[in-house]
Amino acid sequence: MTKKANIFWSNIDIFGQKACVCDSRIPIETKKPELFYYGIRHSDEDCGRPSTIEERVIVNHWGTLVTTKELDFRGLNYIALNDKQIESIMESEATQEETDEYLSSLQEDRAIAAQERAIHIGEHGGALDE
Repeated sequence: MTKKANIFWSNIDIFGQKACVCDSRIPIETKKPELFYYGIRHSDEDCGRPSTIEERVIVNHWGTLVTTKELDFRGLNYIALNDKQIESIMESEATQEETDEYLSSLQEDRAIAAQERAIHIGEHGGALDE
């Protein structure tokens, strides 16, 4: 992970999409509305190892996951991380420049996805045809 403004960042692929991970909470005033932010919880047994992704973590906060697409919790309050995902989160490293570029690419991916949805809706008689 790379230290950026007293926060350590890493860039990963998880749940079929690009994401950024940091070891801190992201202040609400710095959150970008086009991105999704999730809490990473560590287990009670090992505070150095992430165990779940949640909408919001109050106790046992390990870090923050930033994605361009909303995660599907499948009716649960959390997504349990497997060993491969935990390893990816913990071992990824990035320079500050790489993280800045990665965050920009996340925003670009999100904008492209929104444009594609709008085109799809328009082609299929959705609200955009009005």
